[in-house]
Amino acid sequence: KVHLSHDLKTININTKQQIIECGWISEGNDEKWAEFKSLILTLPIPQILTLKGNLVKHIDQSDFSNLKQVQYSSRYALGMFFNGRIPKYLWTAKYFKHPVIRYICWDNLKYGNALSNGALLIHTSVPFGIEHLEDEMETVIDLILLAINEILPGIPTPSHTKLIRWKYSQVYKPYPGTPGCVVLHKNPLVVATGDAFTHSNLEGCIEAAYHTSKTMKQFL
Repeated sequence: KVHLSHDLKTININTKQQIIECGWISEGNDEKWAEFKSLILTLPIPQILTLKGNLVKHIDQSDFSNLKQVQYSSRYALGMFFNGRIPKYLWTAKYFKHPVIRYICWDNLKYGNALSNGALLIHTSVPFGIEHLEDEMETVIDLILLAINEILPGIPTPSHTKLIRWKYSQVYKPYPGTPGCVVLHKNPLVVATGDAFTHSNLEGCIEAAYHTSKTMKQFL
């Protein structure tokens, strides 16, 4: 059964019963618990290390030290949505050397839908994301819109916007040795994996999944 919009909060290792007890908060703020015989974690490393429960106490000290070395870039992603057609540009997606904006993409054009209402996707630069990581969202939106008007003068005012704070963006310092995954506990089995253990792109995610499947077969 798949649970969407659930925020994992707690992981307890029950060595006597050899089970993993997980607690999460649902979208309606209801606390729920479930038991598992094995667990694969793909969330960012800092979030794993701040989970409640006793999981961290069971992590080998060497593995814990390596996990602490993983570092991520931070940035914002802004969606701008327009009522009606937008001016024609000679490009669909483009990278920029700008202190605020790193990447802009006309998302409707990217998916071949030139006749639909305009939808603009913007990624900020990493330095901007780090500098303004704790700012109010409305303040960040205003700064990004100012930068967009510098880059695309005359762009229409969007009907609405959606800002996402991407605190853990691409991995720029992966787990030492890039093993693909790491076993945090053997019995019951808890495996941490994802691009933090390879490299931060699609191929890295596939490579991590491959190593995880091999590891799971060894223990199950």
